[in-house]
Amino acid sequence: MKRHAAKFTFWFALLVGGTIAIQDLLPQLKLHLLPAAREFIPAFLTAKPAPATAQTPKTAEPLFAGRDTNLKHFYRKLSQLKNGRRERVRVMHFGDSVIWYERVARDLRAGLIRDFGDGGRGQINMHQDWGVSLFGHENLTKEDFEFISVPYNHFNHIDPKWLPAVGFSSWTYRSLHPGQMSEQRAAPTAAPFTQLTVVARPPKNTVNFSETVNVANYEKNPPQLQSSAFELSKSGCTTHTMHFPPTRHLAVGFGGPTTGAQPAPSPIMGGVNVMTSPPAANKPAGNARSAFIDAVLLETDRGVSYSTFVHKGKHMAWMTAILPEVFDCGYKATTPDLLVFQYGINEGASIDWKAFDFSHDYYRKQMRDFFGRIRKALPETDVLIIGPYERLKKIGDRWVTYKAHDDIRQMQREMAAEMGFAFFDSYAFLGGAGHMERMTREGLATGDYSHLNDKGSAILGTEIYRQLYDGYNGKSSGTGTAVAAADTSAPSPILFNSLTFAYFFIVVFAVAAFLNRFPGARLIFLTLVSWYFYASWRYWALGLMLFSTGIDYLAAIYIERTLDTSRARARFWLLISLVSNLGLLFFFKYYDFFAGLLNPFLAKGNFFQIPVLELVLPVGISFYTFQSLSYTIDVYRKHMPAEKSFWRFAFFVAFFPQLVAGPIVRATDFIPQIMASIRHFLPSKADFGSAAYLFAKGLFKKTLADWISVNFADRVFSDPAMFTSAETLVGVYAFGIQIYLDFSSYTDMAIAAARVMGFNLTLNFNRPYVSRTITEFWRRWHISLSTWLRDYLYISLGGNRKRLYLNLLLTMLLGGLWHGAGINFVLWGALHGLVLVFERLTGYAGYFAQIPQKTSGMFRVAGFFSWLVTFHLVMFSWIFFRCHDFATFIAVMDSFRSLTMNAPNVDWKIITAISIPYIWQWLPEKYHFLSEFIFSNIPAPAQATLAYLVCLGTYQIYSAEVKTFIYFQF
Repeated sequence: MKRHAAKFTFWFALLVGGTIAIQDLLPQLKLHLLPAAREFIPAFLTAKPAPATAQTPKTAEPLFAGRDTNLKHFYRKLSQLKNGRRERVRVMHFGDSVIWYERVARDLRAGLIRDFGDGGRGQINMHQDWGVSLFGHENLTKEDFEFISVPYNHFNHIDPKWLPAVGFSSWTYRSLHPGQMSEQRAAPTAAPFTQLTVVARPPKNTVNFSETVNVANYEKNPPQLQSSAFELSKSGCTTHTMHFPPTRHLAVGFGGPTTGAQPAPSPIMGGVNVMTSPPAANKPAGNARSAFIDAVLLETDRGVSYSTFVHKGKHMAWMTAILPEVFDCGYKATTPDLLVFQYGINEGASIDWKAFDFSHDYYRKQMRDFFGRIRKALPETDVLIIGPYERLKKIGDRWVTYKAHDDIRQMQREMAAEMGFAFFDSYAFLGGAGHMERMTREGLATGDYSHLNDKGSAILGTEIYRQLYDGYNGKSSGTGTAVAAADTSAPSPILFNSLTFAYFFIVVFAVAAFLNRFPGARLIFLTLVSWYFYASWRYWALGLMLFSTGIDYLAAIYIERTLDTSRARARFWLLISLVSNLGLLFFFKYYDFFAGLLNPFLAKGNFFQIPVLELVLPVGISFYTFQSLSYTIDVYRKHMPAEKSFWRFAFFVAFFPQLVAGPIVRATDFIPQIMASIRHFLPSKADFGSAAYLFAKGLFKKTLADWISVNFADRVFSDPAMFTSAETLVGVYAFGIQIYLDFSSYTDMAIAAARVMGFNLTLNFNRPYVSRTITEFWRRWHISLSTWLRDYLYISLGGNRKRLYLNLLLTMLLGGLWHGAGINFVLWGALHGLVLVFERLTGYAGYFAQIPQKTSGMFRVAGFFSWLVTFHLVMFSWIFFRCHDFATFIAVMDSFRSLTMNAPNVDWKIITAISIPYIWQWLPEKYHFLSEFIFSNIPAPAQATLAYLVCLGTYQIYSAEVKTFIYFQF
């Protein structure tokens, strides 16, 4: 074995070192097959750069510039609304994709309607459109109206390119046929709608044109229809307001032209983009389009009406392409009291890319033109510009900001000051340079380094409204406080997929080999380094593990001593072990969770509130707690004698390969092999080959899991509303394989590291996604946990002897809770438990367990459909597992319900990365054994070459940020 390992090490070092030397000595070749040599130097051997001196800006610019001076008209109108001297205040919020699903806008709207009354949804969308739906408001119309908007490439910066069909807000709707309706439903908590305001223009080349507006009240049975006709002005636009009984569920439609109408114009007019659906078979004859509908506002009798206009991927100043008479007429007709503009991330990218020769000067010129037209049309309307936050692009393995991004922000601030507008600096509030990377790490951004998700945008929106409301109340200063940067200096565990572990393991292996003749010293040494391995996360957490170790060591000895003479005393010591271990686990993992659940009920009864301590969860506490508990229970059950050596028992609890994420090792399996393995430290040639195979496979699996997570899965679950149904489905499949790759990779590397040192750990995964029942799934997934729950919880509850179905359900509920302190984990466990009960109750699991793997005819078809159902049940359950709050789960379900089948964010790389591990798992088991057998028995140079190739592939998909293993949190 020594000779084989030496050959392997020599050839592997030669290949890796040679590659690094070539790419470092010949940089002109631009080889990046492996990291540069300097990246292999430990951090403590390199000189640390002197800390940069913080520079104080010359002038402290306020976060909310012009708040107290440039929003006075708006504040006065809010005061009139509050005092009953005004019925309505209208706010219109325009933005690019940063306000998809009303992000930021929803928080401003929520604050305004809470403090000044709900004036309605304002502008509605006539049909569903991916990404621009209104928060808390349902648009049930799937049949597309004709939608006319500014094209994505309409830079309009050199010569004006007028778009005569586009309305003042950059979009216009038209009915495709008379009687086409748009169904709308408000949230149950919203104030009911009582009026509809329409801003319309006649089609070109028409003499006289009248339009009919239809409103169907769906809260009546049958629906109550109300119609109102009005004449359209021959030039400009016409505003028509229609009143109706209060309702939260209605449909809006247009009756079409009635007199003097000319043939409808072509769907492509003035170079605009038109999205239409083909005429349906049941549409009325004639198929005449309606007038140009520039605005449709649903409002109530009193309050703040908040309209949100989402212009995905566009520039604000592209609205300079709207005809001046249409622009002026539309804004004057809708009479907004506050205009909010939130753009910038697309403009910065366009300048960097030099798209269509776009530049700083053109952007400044367009802003001056656009805002000048706004000020001319609406001299008494205040304007708030919300500056852009950070947007990053990837260069190599780093995320860097667009060069023009900060220029865009400064130009917006300057333009706001020039025009007399208010300006809120999102970039400065969120922390300045680097805030997008930080917020992505903290789960506050979508993962594309360009957009905040619901949680992140709520931080921004809530702060803007807080300062806005302070200004209304006359509080001075609009500076506010910037979001503090997160503390990233905290230590982290020694990760298997890091160079730190490589150095750690080399030193441990070398010293342990040196102590070959001293097994006792080697045992103590390995125990001490295992404690150091755990303390690298948090020093104080080591104290908890030592406490559990000491309690269980003594408890087992006293249990054995008293078991035959006094069963009650033995039970007492077992109870000491259970209470001590489970008490620590409950306090650190579940205390805050249950406090959060109980406090709302205590508050209703005016009882004392349980303090929430915001405790830090010690890494791996669930694993070593269950491992240590199994020992005292087995001693009590007389399955093994108590271990008299403290060092052997401490080594069993703390053995570093499986310490923080399993597999959960049984004392009956591990303690008996300790002294034999300590004395015969070096593994055989077959064990060394198997360990090298498992570690290389685990390293690649972990790297691939991180790639899938960073590039797709995290983005989808961070912000499901930004993805189509097809993309969300791919995201679920992506997380399903990500969690398998992540968790199984840790156990692969743990088993490999232990095997090199002569210890055998239990198999933890066995191709779980080939399961045809949930019962089979739990025999293949996290085997060490499922068998622990079976032997120490399920059987203790009564097993199959009594309350079978209740025992199954309780076991899976507690198994779900073991994974995390959250309702989502409880629901995940409950779903699995209910399916297990169904399979046992109906005999479903037993039936498919008897079908051989290879069969034919109807049994083979039945087996395939059983696998298909089980696979998708597991995938659906992962949605609960991944969604850490109910809002995210609802967003995922809403994305599915939209039935949008396009997938612009999915490319061949993502499909390949997700598909290959699934296909590998679905291959027959013999190929898995065969690949490991072949690798373990080929010559050492061939093994080294294959390991080298795995390293090359791993580095190519390596994420810039090393992610901790998912199960570290459990």
